[in-house]
Amino acid sequence: MRDFLFKSEEILDKNALEVLDKEAIPGILPCKWLRWNSMIQLVYFTDNLESINEVKENLAFEDLRMIADEILEIVINLESQMDLSVENVVWDLDAIYLDQVYSVHMICLPAVIPIDALESKIYIKRVYAILNELFSGREDTEFVCRQIEAQREKGAADWEALRNAISFNEPTENDTITIRGINTPEPVEFVIGHEEFIIGSDETVDGYLNFPSISPIHARVGWNDISYYIEDAGSESGTYLNDVKLSQNNQIPFGSGSIVKFGDYTFNVE
Repeated sequence: MRDFLFKSEEILDKNALEVLDKEAIPGILPCKWLRWNSMIQLVYFTDNLESINEVKENLAFEDLRMIADEILEIVINLESQMDLSVENVVWDLDAIYLDQVYSVHMICLPAVIPIDALESKIYIKRVYAILNELFSGREDTEFVCRQIEAQREKGAADWEALRNAISFNEPTENDTITIRGINTPEPVEFVIGHEEFIIGSDETVDGYLNFPSISPIHARVGWNDISYYIEDAGSESGTYLNDVKLSQNNQIPFGSGSIVKFGDYTFNVE
């Protein structure tokens, strides 16, 4: 069991507490409360769970990746919630729990949040900090820590980009990637190194795709000294990475195993 004391019932968000008491929010521990004179005790039942700090040393690299991805999925879900706030998550590896199959369970406090805290979105920095702490202290995770830092420096809550950055392995210095067409009218294969590679229907580009729905300068693929990235160059029909539409002129890390789409045409990344 994990409990927290509130000095006054006035700082208790009753609506959020009702949600935590009655609804199953994926990845969020349910909460009960007791009144102790003028104080409120919040109770979270953590039986059969272990905190990440308790088991971190025994986790494999792929386990850490899975846990990080699930944490980000919970964040994305909470951002869409009207009743619970990501600002109220307890961002501490001692307060983030795993069950026997390493599913993530987090604590969200039903507290009233000041307007300035909501507007400042302090939780964004906390998300990057907790992920960095999750991966830090191991030689096999140095690359992922650099990826997290590179995303953090952009200063945005682009969680899909961060999930992609965490998901792939470190390229070698002379590595290349191959983008191979799946549904193109004719076979297409682009082998891309570390020089910027422009894809479009203009005959002067590196990756020429003379197909409908492809803009003259459709997308760019490049290397930023940490990883390969892909960005939409202002195309009319869009560029997609793993079914997520990319915003224009925003470099998103990707690598082998990804699926990209330019307009109506889908490509495997190898």
